[in-house]
Amino acid sequence: MAKPPIVTTLSEIRELSATVKHFRFAFDPGAGFPFKAGQFLMLHVPKETDPPVRRAYSICSPPHDAGAVEIVVKRVEGGLASNYLFGLAPQTRVTVDGPYGAFVLPSPLPKHLVFVCTGTGIAPFRGQIQTLFKTGVGAATRLTLIFGVRYEDEVLYDGEWRALAAAHPNFRFIPTISRPRHTPAPWTGEVGYVQTKLAQHAPADPDTKVFICGLWDMISAVETTCLELGYPKKHIHYERYD
Repeated sequence: MAKPPIVTTLSEIRELSATVKHFRFAFDPGAGFPFKAGQFLMLHVPKETDPPVRRAYSICSPPHDAGAVEIVVKRVEGGLASNYLFGLAPQTRVTVDGPYGAFVLPSPLPKHLVFVCTGTGIAPFRGQIQTLFKTGVGAATRLTLIFGVRYEDEVLYDGEWRALAAAHPNFRFIPTISRPRHTPAPWTGEVGYVQTKLAQHAPADPDTKVFICGLWDMISAVETTCLELGYPKKHIHYERYD
């Protein structure tokens, strides 16, 4: 069931790559909605003659950033919502509703929490990982982020992840490139698809849980690999974008 719409102000637009942008929507004083890290909102795309079209986007900001919500969007050729967003100017009024979804952090936390994603599937994990470090509840949990993209310049929020890894010994950031270009400098990190990194960086353990976000082909491949490694199915959770 749809929740009441909330009109926000587009307060920030950041270009993260040639095809991906970060959008921040500020709530009016007294407005907004409480959400859990990992949930999503519905964006309203206005149409001249019809009711607005609603599209789902994972919230990539943490709940403690209470005055706004943030999303990360890849421009899709012919995509109604992504092209609408990419055409907006700062300070435009934008309507959303929410929150929705159950792709939230487990309670209690396991000994090891593994996040696996590709592309804009990074969104819910950004909010969740920031939440774990802000609240301190994840201090005793190992956190591993395996993030797959095609090219080096598509590693979204790369600086943020590297800063967190430098500041928190329990957090490992593992970007993996499927088609490295080796420009402007040689790529010296992981190469290949995310599922090929699990055996090395996230071997099965009774107190490890895996969270996956992105398109179904990737999710299916990661889930299959996890099962082959010995993970129980109940320890594998995912959010599907297609």
